[in-house]
Amino acid sequence: YTPWMNDKIKNSNGYTKLHYEVLSFYELIKPTEKENNARFKTVEIIKNAIHEKFPAWKVKAFGSFPVDLHLPDSDIDLV
Repeated sequence: YTPWMNDKIKNSNGYTKLHYEVLSFYELIKPTEKENNARFKTVEIIKNAIHEKFPAWKVKAFGSFPVDLHLPDSDIDLV
């Protein structure tokens, strides 16, 4: 049983089928808005804590999170 399969995927062939299956799978596993909001809040808390101690420092997120390609259990990369 594959919960991301749908008629569009089943009725496609070759690379088109793979394309639709990847898109559908991502839609199934991508983080929810609530999960994303928790991540943004976490980043802000960390940034604020760093800026309290070191006001001139810049804190930047990098990796999968800022480009919205992360999974629900991915880490948050900060520099």
